[in-house]
Amino acid sequence: MQATEINGTIGLYRFSTTPTYPIKMIVGNAKLIDTNTTFDINLTAYSGTVISPITTIIGNDTTIQNNLLTTMNIPSGVLSRDYVDANDTDVAKLSQLCYAMLKDINATTKFKARLTNGSENNITALIDKAITEDSNTSVNQDGIVNFLTTLKTHTGSVKDFERDLQAKKNTISFAPTTLTWKLKEYKTILSQTTNKVWLDRNLGASQVCTSSTDTACYGDYYQWGRDTDGHQISNSTTIGTQASAITSAGDKFIIGSSDWSTLDSDGTLRSANWSKTDGSSVCPVGYRVPTIEELLAENISNSADAYTKLKLPSAGYRRYNSGSLFYQGSWGFIWSSSPGVSYSRYLVFNSSAAGMDLYYRAYGQSVRCLREE
Repeated sequence: MQATEINGTIGLYRFSTTPTYPIKMIVGNAKLIDTNTTFDINLTAYSGTVISPITTIIGNDTTIQNNLLTTMNIPSGVLSRDYVDANDTDVAKLSQLCYAMLKDINATTKFKARLTNGSENNITALIDKAITEDSNTSVNQDGIVNFLTTLKTHTGSVKDFERDLQAKKNTISFAPTTLTWKLKEYKTILSQTTNKVWLDRNLGASQVCTSSTDTACYGDYYQWGRDTDGHQISNSTTIGTQASAITSAGDKFIIGSSDWSTLDSDGTLRSANWSKTDGSSVCPVGYRVPTIEELLAENISNSADAYTKLKLPSAGYRRYNSGSLFYQGSWGFIWSSSPGVSYSRYLVFNSSAAGMDLYYRAYGQSVRCLREE
C-alpha cells in the first residue's frame, strides 16, 4: 500500500504527514500494536518516535504503574500511550525490554512479577535481571538474551532503536507452550497483529489446522455461554426442551428455541462464565473466551486470512432448530464472550469477507481461547 496522506490519532499522538514510503498501520482496542515489521522502522525514520509495547505489559495494573513511577522515574504519561518520545532513551529501552519479554510466556510471567515487586531502581538493573533470571526458564532464552545484551549497552538515539536493534530482534522467536485440557493437547500461537497469545486450535480439535478446510481441526460446537457438558460434540443427540438453568444443562444439544436456557436473558451470567480464567469454565487455567473487540482487533479479512493469522478453520455451525451442521468448509463462526441484548456476538468469515455479527445463542459455534494478560 503506497500511502499518500495520513491523518489520524495514534495513542495520544496526533500526526499529519505525507510520507514517501509504504506504511502499514494496525490498530487494536485504540492501541498501536508492535508488529515487528517495517512499519516501526518507517514511522521512526519520519517522526523520531518508536512504537511501544509497554502498555501491553502493564495494562491497568496500578502496582506496576506506581513502581515504575517511583523507582525508575518513568513519566506518568508514558504508561498510557503507545509511543516513546524522541529524547527519552530509558523509556525506549523499557519499551524494547517489554517487547522481548512478551515473546515467551515464561519470561512474561516472571517479568511482570518483577515489575510488581519493584525491587530494581533503574533500567540497566531491570535488563540485567531479565537476562539472568526472567529469561532463564524460556526455551527461547538464547534469542531473548542475545537481544537484551545488545539493548543494555545501546547508545543510539531513540529514533535509531528500531533500525539498530532489528537484526537482534530477528533472533527472538515466539516460544509456544504445550498444555493438556479436557484430555486434549493444545499449543499456543502468537498473533503477529496484536501480540496476543491464543490456543493454536479450536476447543475440541484433535490437531492444529493444515488448511482452512481441514476437518480434523474444526473442533466442537458450543451453544453460547454453555459449559463443556457433552452437548458440544458435533454428533451429540438433541432435545427440544430448554434448560431451566445455565449450569448442569445435561449433555444434549438443545434445539427449537433461539436460546438454549430460560434463564439469564441478557447474557450477563453466561458472559461472566466464559470470561473465567480459573479453569472452571470452558477454557484452560489462564485462558478465557475473547470479547468481540479482541476478535475484531485481529483484523481478519476473510477465511484465508483467518487461517494464516490464527489457524482458524471454516468449521461452519450447528443449527439451533435441528442440530444439523451447515457451511462446513466455506464459513467460519467464532463465538465471543460478548452478549448483545437477547443475542450474542461472534466473528464470521468466508472466502471474501469477515466481520462481527450477532444471532441466536442456541446456535453451536466454534470457540478459540485467548490467554489472559
